[in-house]
Amino acid sequence: MSSLQEIKELHDQAMSLAEDAFFARRRGNLDLAKRKFQEAFPLEKEAALRTKEENVGEPSESVLLRSAATIALNAGMYPDAEKLACLALSGNPPNAIADELREVLIEVLMKSPNGKQLAMAGKSGIADEE
Repeated sequence: MSSLQEIKELHDQAMSLAEDAFFARRRGNLDLAKRKFQEAFPLEKEAALRTKEENVGEPSESVLLRSAATIALNAGMYPDAEKLACLALSGNPPNAIADELREVLIEVLMKSPNGKQLAMAGKSGIADEE
């Protein structure tokens, strides 16, 4: 099996689990949804990182990194979501994908405990004092 086929297989497995997670969330089963996102995350992360290793190019690299970051965000894995979004932004993503990655970072900032502290520090001017 070629590397691209393996990447596609990993991505397809992750998307199937993510679809299960979204379905569970819609039905109100938040614990199952979180577990499914946590199961999907390592598969999508591996697919995304392999696109970088294989130099697949844009937009595939940033799309899969955005997907992995979004799955991590949905799983409550905020540091992973932040790292993957930043990795994608450090490349040359198309503008629309870059905007979506920035939205992931904003969500991380608003949802993670450390992000809330940073947001509050910025609002109070504490971050500006040195």
